[in-house]
Amino acid sequence: MEEIYKEHRITVSAWQISDTKQWQPKLQIIWREGTDDAIKYPVISRYFATQSEAEIAGLAFAKSWIDDGKPDL
Repeated sequence: MEEIYKEHRITVSAWQISDTKQWQPKLQIIWREGTDDAIKYPVISRYFATQSEAEIAGLAFAKSWIDDGKPDL
């Protein structure tokens, strides 16, 4: 899943944990700072029952992080 939000490219995927069969979001956020690209890979330590739930939660986390001024992770 990919979305542009406030000039930030958010890419969210999810991977399944083999022993528990739960899903964890995987995030990449890219934006411009001057002439350079900045990139972050926030880690979300929550697990979800489905891939879709994990991706939706990851997207919500990324948007909230951007709205909060991109605090240190």
